[in-house]
Amino acid sequence: MYVLFLPALTPLVLLGTVMGLAWLEDHVLPQAEPTATAPEEPRVPVPVPTATTGAIATTGASGRRPPRLAAPGPRRPRVPQGMSL
Repeated sequence: MYVLFLPALTPLVLLGTVMGLAWLEDHVLPQAEPTATAPEEPRVPVPVPTATTGAIATTGASGRRPPRLAAPGPRRPRVPQGMSL
């Protein structure tokens, strides 16, 4: 009978553990003081890829066309030979 308590109490034990650790972090552990921040590095603009580099990247070195992204239109149903719609 006591075995049935374990699955029922497991979520409550885990919740209590997480809440206890959160309280410990807030009340017992010392506050971290901010250290001296490093000077911010100047940002260099990133070059924008051109259409040719994008086309080369999507087609590969062989020059194959990239796969079609648009879905094809509706298809007609296949009709066996000798039958008509």
